[in-house]
Amino acid sequence: MKITRETLEKQQIWIYGVTLVIGGIAGMAGKDSGLSWGWTISPLIAVLMYAMFAQIPFLKLREAMSNLKFMAALLIGNFLAVPVVVWVLTAIFPQSPPILLGVCLVLLPLYLWLFIGKEVIGAVHAGPFLEAFLLLIAVPLLAAVMTQLWADKKPAGEKVLEWTAWLPVPFMALVLLAVVATQIGKVISDAGIIIRVIPIYLLFLLIMPFVSRFIAYAFRLNTGEGRALIFSAGTRNSLAVLPLALALPDAWASLAAAVIVTQTIVELIGELVYIKAVPGWLLK
Repeated sequence: MKITRETLEKQQIWIYGVTLVIGGIAGMAGKDSGLSWGWTISPLIAVLMYAMFAQIPFLKLREAMSNLKFMAALLIGNFLAVPVVVWVLTAIFPQSPPILLGVCLVLLPLYLWLFIGKEVIGAVHAGPFLEAFLLLIAVPLLAAVMTQLWADKKPAGEKVLEWTAWLPVPFMALVLLAVVATQIGKVISDAGIIIRVIPIYLLFLLIMPFVSRFIAYAFRLNTGEGRALIFSAGTRNSLAVLPLALALPDAWASLAAAVIVTQTIVELIGELVYIKAVPGWLLK
């Protein structure tokens, strides 16, 4: 059977699920074998971010921005509704500073300084955060835009841009494999602490679709736009912030990283529900 890009995209959740299992087995099989993969995480995330950025039509953003209703709904959903929901959930389920930092990193990193206390701020240094932003976001973003400019002028660039469309699914799988293999031991050893964040993640996945549905109704979005809003607000790009957690002091890094890995696992399960529930029930 010929594997197409569409096949990969349709089966991506199952691919990620199998990858999680393989990574977990590899990580538990031997401490050294799992940890030895740690150096691969940042390079893999950088390639993944480049591949994902390359699929965003930056040269046509002016046309996309013309849909002001949808853009306003996205901004309100991600930068107003999400922080309020997370603030309420973390108030209902209070966490220790390292755990709270991990939760805030994975659910609302741009609002981090508003939600964490003085003790947490003292443990966070700007240098590693800035380095991670430059290497994992700014550089891949610039490379993606340059690739699109090349593709707009040269056939060879167009072929490269088409080739990048194959990268997101396999590199997401590789990132998950490396992350789980290196962090599964921490998740298991600190399970008693980490399990207390699972209600936050589950309730977030449960609440945000209904909040997003209300925003979509308020802005009179069409069905496709409403579904896009639900997935945008309900899911997080958790692996992109993992290097930020690993840049924390050792005592904090292990817990924060384990919290982020836990969110990734919970979210992948939640996405399986989203794929069926959103078009089948919540927004037909």
